[in-house]
Amino acid sequence: MVPRPIFDYVGFTGSGKLKGIAAIITGDDSGIGRAAAVAFAKEGADLTIVYLHEEYDANETKKYVEQFEVNCLLIQADLRNPSTSELAVARTVEKYGRFWISW
Repeated sequence: MVPRPIFDYVGFTGSGKLKGIAAIITGDDSGIGRAAAVAFAKEGADLTIVYLHEEYDANETKKYVEQFEVNCLLIQADLRNPSTSELAVARTVEKYGRFWISW
């Protein structure tokens, strides 16, 4: 993306409000999705990132959020396929033993 989006507010450190939570966030490879992933990570959540094509961006996000001492699972898949949601939940529970659902 040009220009590259600002995705982190370095003045915010988080308070651990999501410690022990495993969250699935889609489209976290750049822009708003990456900002959401960083915010969740700063609050202590382990993440599963589901992305479509941008492997480089997804890996960059993973590396960035892991500096906050959280785990990050990447899943490259197309969410237009209904089985992708099931796959994301199953792989998240397999890796972390838990999953947080919020509406």
